[in-house]
Amino acid sequence: MKLLFVKGSPRGERSTSARVAESVFGTYRTKNPGAQFDEIDLWQG
Repeated sequence: MKLLFVKGSPRGERSTSARVAESVFGTYRTKNPGAQFDEIDLWQG
């Protein structure tokens, strides 16, 4: 399975939703080692 993680908060590392998403994806990666993740940060230039 391939998942796309779109970061859209200008708060970056201080974003609560980004921290929750990182935790969810971390758990998912552990339970599904074959999963592929693409990440897009809308605030990175």
